[in-house]
Amino acid sequence: MVLLTTESPDNERLYRLHCGTCPQWDGSGVPGMYPDLRNSKIVNENMESLIKLVLLGVTEETRNREEKYSGEMPPLDYLSDEDILLILNYIGVLFTSGKHLFTPELVEATRNKTSP
Repeated sequence: MVLLTTESPDNERLYRLHCGTCPQWDGSGVPGMYPDLRNSKIVNENMESLIKLVLLGVTEETRNREEKYSGEMPPLDYLSDEDILLILNYIGVLFTSGKHLFTPELVEATRNKTSP
């Protein structure tokens, strides 16, 4: 069973292991390198784009509002759909007050569309 809240220690553990050092454990980001997830348009508005970002990574300069970020993010496509779901729902609960919870179906469908 996949948990859709932060009640599982796996959600936080996976976020910290695979994501936390770049946008920081609290999601505050690093100026000029990694965006603040708490105020990120992609986290708050486009769930499918966030899944694609996790699967494909980032290799070029990005923007969040008016700020530019040069930090790269490796693709995490080696993670299982369940691990990606746990990470994204941790982000969704923490940084969108639970407004955006991901479903296994959305993660699977996005991976299928994104895979070569």
